[in-house]
Amino acid sequence: MKIIVLLFSLITFCQSSPVVLYREVAPGEWEPEIVTNSLSGYNISEDDVKIYFTSQSHQGNLKRVNLNNPIEVNNDGYSNEKDTVFIIHGWQNEHKSPICEEITEAVLKVKDANVFVVDWKNVAKQVYPLAQAAVDDVAKTVSRLIVSLINYNALDLNKTFIVGHSLGAHVAGFCGANLKGKINHIVGLDPALPLYELANKDARLDPSDAQFVQVIHSCAGVLGFNRNIGHVDYWPNGGSNQPGCGGLLDVGGACSHARSYYYFAESIVSGGFLSHKCDSYRHFKQGKCKSKPTSFMGGYDLDKQSNGTYYLLTGSEPPFAKN
Repeated sequence: MKIIVLLFSLITFCQSSPVVLYREVAPGEWEPEIVTNSLSGYNISEDDVKIYFTSQSHQGNLKRVNLNNPIEVNNDGYSNEKDTVFIIHGWQNEHKSPICEEITEAVLKVKDANVFVVDWKNVAKQVYPLAQAAVDDVAKTVSRLIVSLINYNALDLNKTFIVGHSLGAHVAGFCGANLKGKINHIVGLDPALPLYELANKDARLDPSDAQFVQVIHSCAGVLGFNRNIGHVDYWPNGGSNQPGCGGLLDVGGACSHARSYYYFAESIVSGGFLSHKCDSYRHFKQGKCKSKPTSFMGGYDLDKQSNGTYYLLTGSEPPFAKN
């Protein structure tokens, strides 16, 4: 398997195709800016990325967005006076997966927001190296829709945020980079680790991708990133093995990986999980950080005053918060 991944990485490294970024030419007006370097050269068709819209007036029922005429969403409850949320799943998932359904339901419980759910299952359900190589191309399609919404529907980036799980967190990062980091915030839910490097921030989610980046780690070192990559990084239960997932029985870490979005969905409704700033999980468990600054992980309105590393404990079943 390692040989296959290495060969695939070498092939994609040697390929090239244009990367589309955007520039703001006037307030509320953006246009494409073609950059010649490419991270992968992997190309997908527009049919491989479907985007759905919903709002409180649609009671969570999803309607596919016409990417060639997104102004149609004005007839489906879209309003530029509302917040706008993009939800992006990761590997082996789709728009009907729990990541999307749980967060959509939670958002609409507390806010009549414009909710866009990105479905890239045609690629996400391929072998992991193929899905990983397509991340920047998926982001191109999402970015194109965001720019269309800015230009024709008066979308306000200051009221827009993206939530992405696993590979979807890196899709969110590319979207943010394409838009010069002007999106209000990104929430990275256990951003995928395999085939990513800490040093190459241009190929993954990083703090420059939005005005604020919050990261929740739940399967660090296996499926998720094992280093801080946001403005603030939360490490529930140490960030690796989550309670209720069976410990060593959580083969491959799928249960712990998923906990990040269950925690975040719960936090939207509950207001967040109380966390303590600390230099290590060991010191946190020893009670050495009780006097350190506190912060709430997640929530609809993020704690954007916090930065650095925070730890917390959760329960093994919902409600997970121990506040």
